[in-house]
Amino acid sequence: MNKTIVKDKNKKKRNYWDLIAINKKYRNWKTILLAELIGTYLLTLWIILPSSVNFDSMNNWWGYIWSLMIMKALWVAGFIVFIVYVLRYISVNLNPAVTIGEIAKGNDKLPIGIAKINVQFVGGIMAGFTGLGLAILTDNNSSTLDAISPIVRWNDWSNIGSMGWYDNPIASKNYADFNGGQAAFVASSMVLEFSYTFALLASVFYWEKKVSHNMRPIVIGLIVWLVVTLGVRTNNIALNPARLVGPAIAQTVGVNAGFLTNNINYTDWMWVYLVSEFAAAALFAMIELNKSKKLEI
Repeated sequence: MNKTIVKDKNKKKRNYWDLIAINKKYRNWKTILLAELIGTYLLTLWIILPSSVNFDSMNNWWGYIWSLMIMKALWVAGFIVFIVYVLRYISVNLNPAVTIGEIAKGNDKLPIGIAKINVQFVGGIMAGFTGLGLAILTDNNSSTLDAISPIVRWNDWSNIGSMGWYDNPIASKNYADFNGGQAAFVASSMVLEFSYTFALLASVFYWEKKVSHNMRPIVIGLIVWLVVTLGVRTNNIALNPARLVGPAIAQTVGVNAGFLTNNINYTDWMWVYLVSEFAAAALFAMIELNKSKKLEI
């Protein structure tokens, strides 16, 4: 992005990014909430775009590149670097769990923090329905919109070396319906989601004070890349309640309206991830409040 040089009141040359950083009129509750809304919308849409337009079915060079395991994490992390760089002087939580951490650390007051969380969910839902529209326009009626549900990896010992991912039979809602009980798979999903979300929060807030403001987007992107890379190899992960809820609601609406053919109702399983993510955020918040002596544990 080109740096347009201007002069401030002290006659010093600064670019517009510096002026946004030092001039409070550019950072008020309106611009903060607008940045969170737009940022969460774009981030969620970017994440679900491959599923919406079915990158996996592309028989060209991009389809081949997308099939590489490393691409899934790079796709998310690369956009994180971009959006954090663009919005870093205004507000760039883009995740209700992160916002809870900001409130606990005293970076956000409670009213603006709650408002941020609300607009983040709105942005996620808007992105979900945008993804649904793209799926309809591209005749991709089998799209899941990258909605999240618990899965299990198991090995078929009758065929040594085979390994596959299998969706739980979510439509049945029967916890004892899949190879000894879905409850074990749900529990493992909750533990993994809790662990990865807490690790994400702890890493981001630790390193944000260790690096310069301009380096934060890259560091945050690397953290997200590492967490997503590990996460997709163990289970479905969301790490972000807003990114979780939006696609799940849009996918369910699409199925009920006849636009999508997938018979899995992802909204039935949102609670698995929401409980885990908010529990991780709550634990992180309690630790931070205890450090600041605002909460004695």
